[in-house]
Amino acid sequence: MNPLIVISAGHGGSDPGAVANGMLEKDYTLLISLYQYKRFKESGVPVSLVRDWDIALGNVLRASMVKNSGAKYCIDNHCNAAVSTSAQGVEVIHSIHNDGKLAHAIVEALAAEGIPKRATPVYCRSLPNNSKQDYYFMHRWTGNVQTNIIEYDFISNTQGAQRIKENWERYAEAVVRAYCLFLNIPYKAPIVKVDNDPILEWAKRQGYNIAKADDKITYRELWEVLYGTLQIEEPKEKPKEEPKGELREMKHYKIALTDVVEVDPLALKVSVQDMVANRINLSNFVTSGYQWHHENGTTYPLGILVSEGRVINDRQPHGKPAGTLIVYKNGSVAVKELLSIKGEKDVWFAVSGCGILPTINMASAGFVGAYSDIARSTDRPVIGYNPEKKKIVIAVRPSSDINRGQLTLKNLGCTMGITLDGGGSTVLKVGGKLIKSTTRRLYSVITW
Repeated sequence: MNPLIVISAGHGGSDPGAVANGMLEKDYTLLISLYQYKRFKESGVPVSLVRDWDIALGNVLRASMVKNSGAKYCIDNHCNAAVSTSAQGVEVIHSIHNDGKLAHAIVEALAAEGIPKRATPVYCRSLPNNSKQDYYFMHRWTGNVQTNIIEYDFISNTQGAQRIKENWERYAEAVVRAYCLFLNIPYKAPIVKVDNDPILEWAKRQGYNIAKADDKITYRELWEVLYGTLQIEEPKEKPKEEPKGELREMKHYKIALTDVVEVDPLALKVSVQDMVANRINLSNFVTSGYQWHHENGTTYPLGILVSEGRVINDRQPHGKPAGTLIVYKNGSVAVKELLSIKGEKDVWFAVSGCGILPTINMASAGFVGAYSDIARSTDRPVIGYNPEKKKIVIAVRPSSDINRGQLTLKNLGCTMGITLDGGGSTVLKVGGKLIKSTTRRLYSVITW
């Protein structure tokens, strides 16, 4: 059966799209697209994806995939950007060959979720030298597929970027709802899990202004206010598990911009995944060492990896000794500049990156020239050891260069540490909650 709708996540891989305010357009277009794909499937709508992971697609290939999908409609997801940082708001671009009614429905649905409308939120455009052909290739090259290019907001605008970061799921859902209602498809609202706080307080935290005289509201009343049809799944009480020994101990907290996890050294493991990071089915994990990908998309490690005494990889990316955090079977910890793990005995866990504490060792590890970009300011995961607490410290901080990463570990009482694979590879999940998400495909993660 051909899909009714094909979803195209704009950009990908080496093409980041718009880059501003610590955001990459390609990451959020993929998050939105994957969410919409899942929701259409739940509603029984035949649907397909142009890309479901972080891969670059040329314009011709992307358009041909849409054209040959057999779909009637295409959702082309994007985030906008402009030289002027004051530009903000939603806009939808439709083909010159359709009436734009669906585009208007999408804009109204997104505006209802709080995105400002552009001065001309719905429009079409033809080639300057041929008024009978669409300007945008996603309209011109996709045949009879009715494509709507959705620009959710401007990530070059501080408020717009924050709106997308905080509300992308709501925006994705609004588009699903708009298509279902426009095409007369029965809309199955999502089942939403809420926390155990009072319902009214939860609603207020989502940005809804709900007034009740007694400050109490039922689930039914809440969702009648919001959508009227939204289903709710009440949280079920789970028996609390008591920690079983020291390896169960974990502490997660936040200091300003930095998420910090403290864990027993012997709790660390490496989990080989080779999949999109935000799909990894583990409760606790962070980005591992440096990794890369083959032409077919499969990934491979670039540094030393050891888990539970088993050597997964024993090479360094530049053929030079690189900073390696080692946990031995007796629980002791060291950071050494190693070319191979073979000379170390009784190793329980090891991961290589770039040594940053006590000193930053980029040049000696081969991180020079084009590879020196590991020092740039970006989302940065670091891992170190606090000897006073006898704990491994994992910290993830945005907008941090390598010197700031070193300072972060020092401030957390560490005497040794390395920086892990950062930037678009940065991911952190604690207690089943994604703190920092990425759509990049990763070979491995550190788990505990």
